[in-house]
Amino acid sequence: MRKFKFLTVILSFMVFLGAFAACNPGDSSSESSTPTHTCESVCPECGKCTDADCTEEACADKCAGHTQAPAHECESVCPECGKCLDEACTEEACEDKCPGHTVSGEHTCETPCRTCGMCKDEACTEEACKYKCPHTGYVDLICTTCGVADAECNGEACGGKCPGHEEYDKYIDYRKEVFKDKRALFIGDSICAATSRNETETENRGWPGRIQYSTQMECVNGGISGASLSTVSPTGGVSTKRILTQYMGVKDQDFEFIIMEGGINDAMGSAAVGNMTPSFNVEDFNVDTYAGALEELFYHVTKNHSNAKLGYMFTFKTPNLHTGNVDHMAEYYDVAKRICEKWNVPFLNMHEDETLNAEMKVDTNENLPDWLHPNTAGYNVLYKYIMYWMETLPVYSEIEEGYELQTFPSDVLPAVPELGCGGIWTKFY
Repeated sequence: MRKFKFLTVILSFMVFLGAFAACNPGDSSSESSTPTHTCESVCPECGKCTDADCTEEACADKCAGHTQAPAHECESVCPECGKCLDEACTEEACEDKCPGHTVSGEHTCETPCRTCGMCKDEACTEEACKYKCPHTGYVDLICTTCGVADAECNGEACGGKCPGHEEYDKYIDYRKEVFKDKRALFIGDSICAATSRNETETENRGWPGRIQYSTQMECVNGGISGASLSTVSPTGGVSTKRILTQYMGVKDQDFEFIIMEGGINDAMGSAAVGNMTPSFNVEDFNVDTYAGALEELFYHVTKNHSNAKLGYMFTFKTPNLHTGNVDHMAEYYDVAKRICEKWNVPFLNMHEDETLNAEMKVDTNENLPDWLHPNTAGYNVLYKYIMYWMETLPVYSEIEEGYELQTFPSDVLPAVPELGCGGIWTKFY
């Protein structure tokens, strides 16, 4: 009996020890416990797992997308509508495509009508030019006073018609291939620079500005008021404004046309006419004289721009201006003719052209308010003659022997169609 009790106590104690060991999970002797998983892709925003492939229980709560890859940004945004221009892009952010405002490679009309905006080139078959302007020949008609279309304009976009006014300024649309994408340099005195006694009447546009408007060619007006060819100023002193300086400042630039004008200030300052020399060396020219200075100018221009179209212009008559030697302007131009022939430079003889001088009304101050400087009406006469002459000029280096260098303005003035959707009516100051 005593032995049975002793065994019962021993068994109870062993059961107690086993239960104690089973209830102690931190016991270092337990080799069956699994290490806890530590997330290595914790979202800094919400603290949840950002690894979509991880299946650990500790990472079951996934981040909703705080640190996903940056959203796609369109790199081909249409500046017109803000939509995507890249038809090949399939990103969600670019699914809304531009309907075609500035799609790469799209044809852009080069001859839009200035009133209705439709294409004026009947031969163009591009989709962007399928709607043709109803006007013919030249550009649209716009009244200078009220800004609406001429009464004879039949374009759909012309809207109300001009009731009619007394005066218009006509500028011819002369966008020809010979002027397309070209640059022209004009140098000379105040007449080239378009200096006027009435600054509100004529800004610095003159014939360069009008020719640029009509041809859409870039025209650089380098003319400066008071500039002389020689070293003699208009007042008889030493000139600080020489026409040569205007050219030398841009001699390294590319120009397809270089049109030179000047001489009236030399005559006003009573500079000597001088003589043409047999030499082609710049050191041999007497630049204190009109002749020597003109040769010096031709030397540099023909040397640096032999592949351009060059031309020199004789000023129109100024019969009511008597300053210095202006009354003897013909003497200056007589030697200029010989110099042009020596250097093979074409020249526009406005001085001896009766048609131009009559149209300029040089005997009155209607177009020459101070008897010298043209006003708006005067430049409206001059620019078209110069523009038509420029169209005929050959490249200097390609001038052949026997080419007629002298041109009279009346020889190049073409027949202009009657107005009525046949010219530009637009204010140009």
